[in-house]
Amino acid sequence: MYNKELVSLEEVVEAGERLASIGSDIQVTVLDYFPVFRRRNLRRPSPHEMLEVKRALEATGLKTVIVQTSRGHLGPGDRRAPSY
Repeated sequence: MYNKELVSLEEVVEAGERLASIGSDIQVTVLDYFPVFRRRNLRRPSPHEMLEVKRALEATGLKTVIVQTSRGHLGPGDRRAPSY
């Protein structure tokens, strides 16, 4: 899960580096975390933020990174935020 209020991009990259050291073919799916019951003041990450997370994880060597956004999922190879 990712929300800049809870996890830094640096922490995500560190986790990605650890996973990539095990195997670059490990599939990673990152959810755009937003609360429903508690801490409802947290803002949902934008599709552009999630694309940044995806690119950062791919830069660690991971080949199969999927991110969930408010506009759908971006799978392996997708480079642009959805425009719909």
